[in-house]
Amino acid sequence: MERSRDVRVFGMLCLMVSIVAISFAYASLTHTLDIQFSDSGDGSREKWEIVFDNISDPNISGNAKPEGSPYIKSATTIANFETTFYAPGDSISYTFDVENKGTFNAMVSSIQVTNPTCIGSDSDCRNVLKHVRYALTYDDGKEIIPGDILYSSNDNILGDNNKKLKMSLIYSNNINASELPKNDVLITNIEAVILYEQVQMG
Repeated sequence: MERSRDVRVFGMLCLMVSIVAISFAYASLTHTLDIQFSDSGDGSREKWEIVFDNISDPNISGNAKPEGSPYIKSATTIANFETTFYAPGDSISYTFDVENKGTFNAMVSSIQVTNPTCIGSDSDCRNVLKHVRYALTYDDGKEIIPGDILYSSNDNILGDNNKKLKMSLIYSNNINASELPKNDVLITNIEAVILYEQVQMG
């Protein structure tokens, strides 16, 4: 009987210690969140928000034909970029904005563009894909590189928070006649992502 009571007392002590430990862990987590997202001093909340917006109509050179309408799949991902090329030298491009609507300065950490796929005969697709190139750049053609800064919406000293980007798909005009496709092919499955990270102040 005495042993049973000791076991119950020990069990109650363990339960109380567990509750206290959980309370401290919760308080610690809440404190951390308060530090990360505290008021900025003017009553507004600090936030992280980088977004793509304002996709243009296609800019077409030659006989390229847009087959889909690019759309914003997630905050900084453009998807559904596809076209049919009819002759060497054809190209198609779209411009769009990237905007920092948050309160933290951001920096490009990586750029990812999926390799295009082709719908058509195997031989035609092989020949076309050998001569298709694509580029994700700033609107003026300058390369986007890791480390580029996109300043916050409330930064009034170092620069603006909005840049215009361009996604281009080009069918090279330097092609042997033997490599020209015999039938139409569709270039598809192209998706562009730019990843950003917070600029560490220091």
